[in-house]
Amino acid sequence: HSSIERIGEDAFSSCENVVKLYFGPAECTFEHEKDPQSSSFKDMGKATAGLQLTIGREVTRIEPYQFCKTNLSSLTFEKGSVCRDIADEAFSITSLKGDLALPAGLQSIGVKAFYRTSVSSVNIPESISRIGRDAFSQCKKLSSVRYNAVEAELFNPETTNQGGVFCMAGISVGGYTLSIGSNTRIIADYLFENGILTESKLEKGGGIRTLSFANNCMLDSIGMAAFTGNALLSGNLDFPASVHSIGTGTFSECKQLQSVNIPSTVRYLGDGVFSGCNGLKKICYDVIDGKGRNVFPVLKEGEENIGYDLIIGSHVKTIPDNFCTNAAIDSISLYKAQHLQSIGDEAFSNCSKMQGHETLAFSDAIKSIGNSAFNNCKALTGTLNLPVSLEKLGTNSLSGIKVNALVYNSPVVT
Repeated sequence: HSSIERIGEDAFSSCENVVKLYFGPAECTFEHEKDPQSSSFKDMGKATAGLQLTIGREVTRIEPYQFCKTNLSSLTFEKGSVCRDIADEAFSITSLKGDLALPAGLQSIGVKAFYRTSVSSVNIPESISRIGRDAFSQCKKLSSVRYNAVEAELFNPETTNQGGVFCMAGISVGGYTLSIGSNTRIIADYLFENGILTESKLEKGGGIRTLSFANNCMLDSIGMAAFTGNALLSGNLDFPASVHSIGTGTFSECKQLQSVNIPSTVRYLGDGVFSGCNGLKKICYDVIDGKGRNVFPVLKEGEENIGYDLIIGSHVKTIPDNFCTNAAIDSISLYKAQHLQSIGDEAFSNCSKMQGHETLAFSDAIKSIGNSAFNNCKALTGTLNLPVSLEKLGTNSLSGIKVNALVYNSPVVT
């Protein structure tokens, strides 16, 4: 009843035959003197097919552990619900299943709030401003996530052990589909990280199977390691034109990605964004003035079978130092790179598999090729064309390549 202000410890524990519960107190204090992590409703509905829980419209907050470890099968928020906060582990380790519809005005979802439940889909509303680590982790039957939060931050109480919100979700159903809403502007650091950064010895797997962005998506920033470890994520990845920033290691270890298109609207690309994405076959890179190092998969001993084609786009002006050092590039194409002015030190150093097309031709915009830029790219053959615009050719910049012919037009080179 809405008039209830206090519920004692174990007040309804082991009420195993209860099948329906209406919880309506607007503000209620729970006493947990013996065990601060216990629920007053522990094991409720245990002897039934499942407890059907309805949260009244006046309830503003679900307290920590409030319905933890109940035999909860369904959760309904009453129409017009004013609930703003679902606290840590409020519904964790329950039998909750089916589609989870959260209140439209909900602002905060706590750490492990729905941890190890059996929900099949969830819609994260735009109103969410804070979401806790592992909120939906190990929800093994989760198959669909619609993420609409505009600028939600990830709350993680363990500063030395990072992890995502949906770690190892969807293990039993081959992963989950993730749809990013049209009004989402920021995807926080580690938000969809899939357990690869945690110290947990629990079963690894699940994670994002497909990733899509809404039409007219307003997404501006994707944080550090936001999608790392989603080994089931496959297919082609096209970023919305609205994206300006992609953080360090954002898609690292997404081993089944096949192609990536990085548009010219991206202004910041962190280090190692696609490191460990060994399934890549094609990369279109069109960042105007990128700074990221070792952005793409590197060639390691015993992994000679991996490789991808790299196409440098028409808007690129600068390729940074160590851009693709030791990378597993099969071929590089510069024919679109008509505005490329500078290639940094060791940008493609030791890309031993990398081949050009019949001609490795730099455009008339090129001014500088850095030290060891193409050092030991021993698979490069054909004709090398150095145009009249070239002003600086770094030490060992072309050492070790095996071109058949050199076209040298530059009158002044240092």
